[in-house]
Amino acid sequence: MGKQLKIVENLKGTHTITIHPEPAKELGVEYWNTGFMRFGIKSVLVTFVIETTIPRNEIRITPDLLVKLGLQTKCLNEFIVIENELIVGPFIGILASKTDKRLNEMVSKLSTYIRNYEKIRGSIVAFSLEGINKDNLTVTGYMYNPQNNTWVKGSYPYPGSIFKHIQISNKLLEHFHSVLSGKIFNSIPFNKWEMYQWLSQFPKVTTNLPFTELYEKPLQILDVLKQYKSIIIKPLNYSFGKGIVEVTKQNEHQYRVRYRRKGKNHSISMNNTKELHHFLGRKFKKNRFIIQEKLDLELEEGRVIDFRVMLDKDGTGKWTTSGIIGKKGKPGSIVINTLNRSQIVWGETLLKKSLKLSRSKAKEYVKRLEEVAIMAAECIDQCGTIIGKLGADVAVDKSGKIWIIELNNRQPDDLMASYAGKKDISYEVRLKNMLFAKYLSGF
Repeated sequence: MGKQLKIVENLKGTHTITIHPEPAKELGVEYWNTGFMRFGIKSVLVTFVIETTIPRNEIRITPDLLVKLGLQTKCLNEFIVIENELIVGPFIGILASKTDKRLNEMVSKLSTYIRNYEKIRGSIVAFSLEGINKDNLTVTGYMYNPQNNTWVKGSYPYPGSIFKHIQISNKLLEHFHSVLSGKIFNSIPFNKWEMYQWLSQFPKVTTNLPFTELYEKPLQILDVLKQYKSIIIKPLNYSFGKGIVEVTKQNEHQYRVRYRRKGKNHSISMNNTKELHHFLGRKFKKNRFIIQEKLDLELEEGRVIDFRVMLDKDGTGKWTTSGIIGKKGKPGSIVINTLNRSQIVWGETLLKKSLKLSRSKAKEYVKRLEEVAIMAAECIDQCGTIIGKLGADVAVDKSGKIWIIELNNRQPDDLMASYAGKKDISYEVRLKNMLFAKYLSGF
């Protein structure tokens, strides 16, 4: 945490900062005559005045500097010094939408991210893709005003870090990465196959990964079915159970294909490999799907069950868990659709019921699931991307073995805990996200 000082407009002079000797000494600027002051990516040359007559909790800044930097006096700011720069912040950007119209509609809802503003502090600006000016390195959006709990529209310099809520082009990602020195999360999205490739480099998690291959051609599936009686074919990027197909080899020549479409389960029997080959060739495109061994996850009355571990980095940059959510598929279905909120329950409760565990044993499983999820997240950290939040989908099979199904990094649903009756956890998650953005910005 930086030094907390109240910004007060000083109508005397230009390009001048006035500060009391005590906070000046704490910051290490007691001997400065000139130096730089930074807000977000904007830095200006200023004159320092050490003055004993002003309050110790204030820093006085001339109007020209406030305008030049885009500083707001109503925010609760902190100050740090790095080399010859006095940095005011944190200055956090939320890239919330693609269009200004959508931003206007949703900006009030972003208040859930600053519910605990006094723990975050600093300046928080929400903006859209349309509000980005790459030439001037500014964003047009809404700055949060903590004094009256409103969002004020204006133009501001690029912030010190960005919490990305939407997918952006590689070109824009490269631009932000260059200007912000990589202080953007979740920066690089990855799909199911990339996740498998990355994690399979680390021996400590390979035993928790199901057999997985990238789909290339129908004959490949026939070869995998020689090793596994049933397999699951999944799209690389879709979620909510879309596009998933199960193929089971019933005997030497007969196969069963199951899938879910328009809310209903479908099953097709095929009596020879030629028929299956034709179906697969029409259904799947090369390099757009993965093939996985089917895990035995039907733990409760013919329902597939898995668990979402809510993973978020905190204000120190460390992975934490905020809770485990249990997810149940419909009877006979091969997929779990989290859009069906009635099938979402608190993880420990579902573990006790589905595995017939005592409360203490269920807690042990919760701890093990969290440990596996954090271990996987720490491995992903070593693969060249800045990730601040993940939805780790993990499962326990009938033998009690823990599996990593997927790491969802495309804005996993914070509200899933609310669906399980734990609304306060959703607020806790969003606070962690903002504190990690604060950490990225240097505070």
